[in-house]
Amino acid sequence: MAIQAIPHYENIAPEMSDSIDYAGGMLTLRGLARMLWRYAVKHMVIWTRSVPTGGTDGIFIYINPDFFSSLPNHSQRAFLIGHEVLHILLRHGWRGMAFRKAGYFSIDSKLGQIPFVHRILNYVTDAIINEELLAYGLEAIEGVIFDDRFDRDTLADEAYLIKWQEEQEDKNDDDAADDESGAGDSGEPSPSMGNPMPDSENSDDSEDDNDADGESGSEDGDGEESDGDESQDSGDGEGSEHEGHDTHLEPKFEGTDEEIAEAQREEESAAARNLQEAAAEHSEAVSKGEQKDVGTGASIEGEVQAGMNRHSAAISWREELADLFRMSGSGGDVNHSRMNRRRFNVMGVITPANMGRLAHITLIGDISGSVEREPFRATVAEMAVMMDELEPTDGVSVLFTNTEVYEHHDIYSGGELADLTIPLGGGTYLSSALDYMDEKSMTSDVVVAFTDCYIDNDDLKRLVENDVIIIIDHAPCQYMRRSLEKFGARYIVAVDESIAA
Repeated sequence: MAIQAIPHYENIAPEMSDSIDYAGGMLTLRGLARMLWRYAVKHMVIWTRSVPTGGTDGIFIYINPDFFSSLPNHSQRAFLIGHEVLHILLRHGWRGMAFRKAGYFSIDSKLGQIPFVHRILNYVTDAIINEELLAYGLEAIEGVIFDDRFDRDTLADEAYLIKWQEEQEDKNDDDAADDESGAGDSGEPSPSMGNPMPDSENSDDSEDDNDADGESGSEDGDGEESDGDESQDSGDGEGSEHEGHDTHLEPKFEGTDEEIAEAQREEESAAARNLQEAAAEHSEAVSKGEQKDVGTGASIEGEVQAGMNRHSAAISWREELADLFRMSGSGGDVNHSRMNRRRFNVMGVITPANMGRLAHITLIGDISGSVEREPFRATVAEMAVMMDELEPTDGVSVLFTNTEVYEHHDIYSGGELADLTIPLGGGTYLSSALDYMDEKSMTSDVVVAFTDCYIDNDDLKRLVENDVIIIIDHAPCQYMRRSLEKFGARYIVAVDESIAA
């Protein structure tokens, strides 16, 4: 049995969950936002003064009892509860943890590697969430974040990039001004430096240990000390003492790595079931006229769709890649589209009754400069293992490709494949590998393309039309995911901890 998540703080006022104020807030939330109410019911509230306003780690909801009671009406109390619920529903705590562990936010073909700054993620997700709550008809708490650039249909990944670029431009302007004035380096950390999520190990149950953001400096979840979060922007208007922010935490477990991994899988499974139940209850309330149909923002809609396809048991990308090759042999009755439907419509890994003999595999390798090398090497290594296991009769063809096929290798053993040196450089047009295959009359049981997926839609569409399975070096942002889903792409995210959810 997996270990359970543990709260960051002690519940000092459990009687608040039975108070009129809390009941009023929950009833208001139920009347206006049934889905959010359903989520709130499923998550335990921890009443603590270690957060100035509210907070969540993706599992527990933390509320400061004094702040909650000071709010002037039930609509604002519902706003606070709903705000934390939306962080949970949209998996911001889990995604923040994955970004921190990855060491970066994303890779842009023009801007290069975009660092992860927890403060920026806090800002943009708060701004989007607050717009969502307004759409449901809840009253905003004074001082919360709003930003005219972001609304409920803005995807957090896109908003993050906008905010990050703005800060980089401001920093460059400040640096230029310092250079002109002769000012030296202040020694202060760059705003582009990544910030870990706050932890609660060194916090007692009082507000004194928190800064103005409501985020205390302590450990980052891996035992490394941090200086706390940087000061938070207050948006376009003046904020309150806490600048409109709640406390953003990572999920917390204690146990062995294996126990923690199992606990995380169980939380993932429970979250998927909860989301489906909440979405169904929301639709039923709208159909009965019990709630006004205001629709849902793009992020919620995307998470609902993803939740409906999420497995009850987590499947690693390595297992998925192995299944791909095992089920792709000629002479069987399993094709990619059927396997894709079965994988997402049935809970668990489905192995077909009839599996053919694998003859040939083609790997199209994107060698453009923006592709992450470590996931690329890990994917080649996994393919080498599968090659020795399955022994394809005609081997593996590797086509290292930028805007054309740069190198062609025919491989007949796993060791030979693992020893390949991956070249680097050039642009990206992976469909040129398909032209090359046509010219050489190459046929394969399965063709995979390893890429960062920063390719144009025509290129992606052609790969999909030719049954190429996409292997991506990082979890796709919402925009990239929409493109993949638009063309019906089958894709695998080659990272050990997927942040695609």
